[in-house]
Amino acid sequence: MKTFVNRRFAPRIYSQFPVPISIIYRGQKSAGEGIVQELSRVGCRILGSNDSMVVGKTLSVQLSLPTSERSLLIEQAIVKWAEGLEFGLTFKQLQGREAD
Repeated sequence: MKTFVNRRFAPRIYSQFPVPISIIYRGQKSAGEGIVQELSRVGCRILGSNDSMVVGKTLSVQLSLPTSERSLLIEQAIVKWAEGLEFGLTFKQLQGREAD
């Protein structure tokens, strides 16, 4: 009997949190708004509002966190996957404040 190994998904190092956080994202030729559906220290899953994302695209993102009066700005986030209006981002670099 053969054992099926799912190679599509990698084990996660960081926990994900299902949180409804507003996000504004900007690229060189596009911008939009969305809702963060899952968030971790290394990335997030977003339901976007207007256009489909292209894998490999670099965005800057601004998160409106419910626990802070200030928005969180992440200068570089890379689109890792995209399907319809949903897409996943990997954060390129986080400073101490952003990671916390």
